[in-house]
Amino acid sequence: MPRFTARPALLPLAFSLVLPALAHAAPPDSPVPSAQNPTMTLAVDATEAARHILHVQMDIPAQAGALTLVYPKWLPGEHAPNGPIANLSGVVFTAGGQTLVWNRDLVDMYAFHLKVPGGARSVHAAFDLLTASDPAQATTTDNLADIAWTSLVLYPQGRTADTVNVAASLRLPTGWKYATALPLSSQNGDMATFQPAPLSTFLDSPLIAGAYAKVVPLTTPGDPAPVEIDMVADSPDSLDMPDSQIQAYKNLVVQAQALWGARHYRDYHFLYTLSDLVHGEGLEHHESSQDTVEADLFSDEPKRGSGDLLAHEYTHSWNGKYRRPYDLFTTDYQMPMRDDLLWVYEGMTEYYGLALTARSGPVDTRRLPRRSGRHCRLPRPRIRPRLASPVRYRCFLAEPKGQSGMASHPPRAGLLHRDGLDLAGSRHHYPQSNRGPQIPGRLRPSVGRRTVRPAPGCHLHPGRHRPDSQRRHPLRLAQVPARPHLHHRAARAFGRHHQ
Repeated sequence: MPRFTARPALLPLAFSLVLPALAHAAPPDSPVPSAQNPTMTLAVDATEAARHILHVQMDIPAQAGALTLVYPKWLPGEHAPNGPIANLSGVVFTAGGQTLVWNRDLVDMYAFHLKVPGGARSVHAAFDLLTASDPAQATTTDNLADIAWTSLVLYPQGRTADTVNVAASLRLPTGWKYATALPLSSQNGDMATFQPAPLSTFLDSPLIAGAYAKVVPLTTPGDPAPVEIDMVADSPDSLDMPDSQIQAYKNLVVQAQALWGARHYRDYHFLYTLSDLVHGEGLEHHESSQDTVEADLFSDEPKRGSGDLLAHEYTHSWNGKYRRPYDLFTTDYQMPMRDDLLWVYEGMTEYYGLALTARSGPVDTRRLPRRSGRHCRLPRPRIRPRLASPVRYRCFLAEPKGQSGMASHPPRAGLLHRDGLDLAGSRHHYPQSNRGPQIPGRLRPSVGRRTVRPAPGCHLHPGRHRPDSQRRHPLRLAQVPARPHLHHRAARAFGRHHQ
């Protein structure tokens, strides 16, 4: 989610191991491109990005009769109904050689009603997206563009995101380069055409492009799930990432692999935008993250590095994307999200992001103890937090000193050390287990004054003392089906370990 002021999903590993009932949640339909599903075509012209205008052409399969098209409203990672509908301009629908009359829904301003004439088999939609010029909201400049597909599509109302495909193409200004997790189908000059993908996958795969670009590989050649940093900037000087930062982010990939034990993505892209002229944020995706920072991040010593931003968004690929709190999972982009478990989606990710940052070293670790200590002090004694779930927790995961479960990396003395707990501890790897890794540390949940005793091999079992019918809000897991193109090991629960 935005951090300066993301394909489906995961509860933090600790919670998925702890709550056996979660693992049995019925999965939704598999998000695999299918010839049986209609395919929309999308053509985006970004040649006027410097003027903050993106031109869009769409062809949407349709039949004669009434049709309602909707614009994405509830955006994954935003946790709010803030699709930029106000930025659409010049909307025109045509079908069968004639311009169609359309009406905005009187209640839902994200819905467009129109009538398809007889004999027409598709509707053509043309509109412009006006990106703001104010740096607080802008997504394009003279030299770069941060393109979120969620702001560039319409789709038929009633269709789930896994039952409609998108075949997209993008035209860029001359000489610009781009980066995205979407597989490329073909490229002809400044025109890139991408392979068709389900709407859920497509909208979760943003793109950055710019006149000044650079790629920094973080894994070795031949890695089955490569990870890289793709950077664009307003000037070439902003792309000079120090070697120490590059090594730290290579460490991050190693540490995350040791923590989670499996990688569920085909490849992963940190889409790193360095600019003072666009909206700064971090937004998680399944196989990428949008990470926008200051232009002088690498040249200004006090700002050196981006803190735990990349580690936080990378953790979201497991916690929030591959697994997600049940009520935050929706089948389309009009269905409201329920954020009562957002403390799991974001809170656990915040902890793991800090822990991975501490173990990897992309930021001066002297800045971390106070911040991480604050997490372990919440909630304070005698203060009962009001959570929508009946779970109270005293400290995010922490391991007794000298028993860290993360990968071998030279420890930093005293790092994250508080009350005898040290996350930068010894060289100790997770044991092999059919249950998956033992999470480093313990959660001490309680409901009211009563402590919940964890199940064997688990660290948390909220509501276990009550029958299902009496639980105020039993935690549930929305399990995302494995995609055929992913490795078979990642098709199992992400916590299962392998050599």
